[in-house]
Amino acid sequence: MVAKQLFGTVVATLVGLATLQGCVDSSVEEGVIEQGLHDPPLNVVATATGLDRITVSWDLPPTGAKFYVYESADGGAFGYVGTQHYPGTSFVVANRLADTTYCYQVVTDGPEGPSAPSAPAACVTLDATVGPPPPETVTATATAENRIEVSWSAVAGANRYYVHQSLDPAGPYTFVTTVLAPGTGTPVASLTAETTYCYQVQAVTAEGTSPMSAPACDTTFGAGIEGVWMLEEGSGSSAADTSGWGRDGSLTGNTTFTTDRAPMDDNRFALAFGGGTGDAVSIPDQAVFRLAGSFTITLWVKLDAAPSATLRLIGKRAAGCGMTNWELAQDATSGLHLRGANVASFGSSLPVGTWTHVVVTQSGGTARLYLDGVEVGSAAFTIGARNTSALEIGNSGACGSAPALIDHVSLFTRALEAAEIAELGTRPAAPANLVATAESATRVNLSWDPVPGATKYLIYKGTTSGDQVFLTTVLAPTVTFSDAANQPSTQTSWVVRSVQNKMISESSNEQIVTTLAGPAAPTNVTATAVSANRIQVTWDPVADATKYYIYESAAGGPFAFRGTVLGTSPTVFSPADLTADTEYTYYVVSTDGEVTSAPSATASATTFP
Repeated sequence: MVAKQLFGTVVATLVGLATLQGCVDSSVEEGVIEQGLHDPPLNVVATATGLDRITVSWDLPPTGAKFYVYESADGGAFGYVGTQHYPGTSFVVANRLADTTYCYQVVTDGPEGPSAPSAPAACVTLDATVGPPPPETVTATATAENRIEVSWSAVAGANRYYVHQSLDPAGPYTFVTTVLAPGTGTPVASLTAETTYCYQVQAVTAEGTSPMSAPACDTTFGAGIEGVWMLEEGSGSSAADTSGWGRDGSLTGNTTFTTDRAPMDDNRFALAFGGGTGDAVSIPDQAVFRLAGSFTITLWVKLDAAPSATLRLIGKRAAGCGMTNWELAQDATSGLHLRGANVASFGSSLPVGTWTHVVVTQSGGTARLYLDGVEVGSAAFTIGARNTSALEIGNSGACGSAPALIDHVSLFTRALEAAEIAELGTRPAAPANLVATAESATRVNLSWDPVPGATKYLIYKGTTSGDQVFLTTVLAPTVTFSDAANQPSTQTSWVVRSVQNKMISESSNEQIVTTLAGPAAPTNVTATAVSANRIQVTWDPVADATKYYIYESAAGGPFAFRGTVLGTSPTVFSPADLTADTEYTYYVVSTDGEVTSAPSATASATTFP
């Protein structure tokens, strides 16, 4: 009995015929399957989740250490495509051809060795000519306590888009509205204040409906919002009010956008104020800006150097540095203070070289200062003489100010509660115990401890200590990431940050790892004729090789692929369909499933007459 399986003695030209109805099991030869040392996964399912993406899933067997996933495309040979560690039960295969049939088998591996392959599963990737791709760059931006603006990039040929909503990025999602093309955005209203909503969008063409887009989430504002200036324009001379009130501002003087911005998710720009008397964002007067009752002011501030003059952050003063309605500022005498009819000094000053979340509230004649979500001082306060001057960010009344960077300014006509402020200004904990492991010559696996309450994690990659730049996002509760876009024997450096309430944490511990060298070329290749139609080819095993490819030349002709031997099998290959009295030459290459070695030296033999 000759037993052939994915981890059997010899596998030559593993061929599985994949169809929509099923696949031919690559472990089958002459109707016999040799049972492996572990139970193979059951109920393997392959599901097309995009034009170029397939998710392979299976039931968890009782034992095992990892799973190997093998693929056949349009009836071709099965080949290794990836590893999932126990107890994972799914694997995503990307960058596949659209409208193409793929077949999959999964093998359980453990200390005792591999299982037989699972039953095969087939599916067809989505047809680009039948249905459109999902919309890209979907964003969700809260613009009021009860409204979020959802937008996306246009999809060619789309006549409409379906918008779906959920309270969790993982779903379930429910249909919200239809947007007719060429529209690529919609407000979603009647929402609950201080609640996170997530959105996915589908494109519809004459040929069909796309898969769901990636999710985008945001949290609605608290009640009483009167203005939100995110300062996200990046260029130009305007600062849009995204609260829904339309109270836009104009940039004046030496006020420029900068990419040095506050640690908030999806935040791209901030404003740099040069410090001159005219450097400000000027917002036309509104009665609510005069702060007749309780109020809250929130903003992010960064100082590149200790201020040598009064630092003015936001306020309303009469022209020519006249009488003060109210002003949030910092000077050498009072530190951070709120100025009105009196000066409410809080006994604190801003640190230098870091972004700080600043909140001032006033209720019942008492003003309170919060830095990074924590109350640091309070004082009696009375609003000053009300005037019709503009509300100004970065300066007020053309008084002049020390230079500063300011980001994401909000104004409420109510005093936020301490818990609300803590949520707005407290950065989440950094992920702990980041571990980076070089699994192969091209793949690095990351894992870290979950951060309670985190909604996603940001992955940063570099080549040496401290040079990491943003790479990608992983949605919670996932706390692993695998990157196969590396070169053999190459150093990479990694940190991870968590995101909660749109706030980004500090970096995790840093990990530096070098990918494996990749398998060496096989050595001691020999070819020995054993009959008129059979030659036995042998070679020494190669560490980390998952399989070997054998190439053959007949009678001095060109080399062509001849067969495959799995890395756990004896390193022997013996084709039995050769021509008598003919010289055959062979070479062997090894692979770890991602990187293929250089060819071995050749070996020749002549079949018996």
